[in-house]
Amino acid sequence: MNGEGDNGAAPIGQRSNRPDPDIPPVQTALFIEQILNGLQLGVMLFLMAAGLTLIFGVMGLINLAHGSLYMVGAFACAAVAAATGSFW
Repeated sequence: MNGEGDNGAAPIGQRSNRPDPDIPPVQTALFIEQILNGLQLGVMLFLMAAGLTLIFGVMGLINLAHGSLYMVGAFACAAVAAATGSFW
């Protein structure tokens, strides 16, 4: 090669062994952490859905009072937090 027109790029149809500088390398630890986060979220959603299915299955009907009780508890929590200035 005489160096003319050789800019280090791979010929057409061949891949270059150099990494693309615009794309950061994927870190294995981050990838595994995200997989575990997804599994954790999936298990949590499964447990919540299974619990609601059991509750509504035993009752035989959907009780809309559950939502209002959660809302009353959240309101009480917010009132205590506003009065004391702390959630703890």
